[in-house]
Amino acid sequence: MNTNSPPKIRYGKDVCDQCRMIISEKQFAAASVDRDGSVTKFDGVGCLALYRLKHPSETERTWVQDYRTEEWVEFEKAFFVNAEKVMTPMGFGLVAFSNENVASEFAHHEGGVIVRVSNLPDIVKKKIGHV
Repeated sequence: MNTNSPPKIRYGKDVCDQCRMIISEKQFAAASVDRDGSVTKFDGVGCLALYRLKHPSETERTWVQDYRTEEWVEFEKAFFVNAEKVMTPMGFGLVAFSNENVASEFAHHEGGVIVRVSNLPDIVKKKIGHV
């Protein structure tokens, strides 16, 4: 498996490795490739964060879809917005952007806040109440 580019997701066919729902909305999708070449795919940033909490591993690369452009963004370089009003596949309200100004504008418009990658586990834990 090539770890330099995101794995292909077959929208409407592939299943989220966390919640088992069909991945159908490109603007929310995420994917990882582990060092052993294992691929994991997610229907949203929240599922990605929850999966990482439950299955810590040596992830080689992770990508998320930019909410507006639907282009892949490296997970560590993305700007995340936590906005309860945004209807995401599993209701976590987390979306990603490649541009900080666009994320900030979106957060302001949607009543959300910009969060860092390091904040995602706490947000997910708070939402579900446990891990």
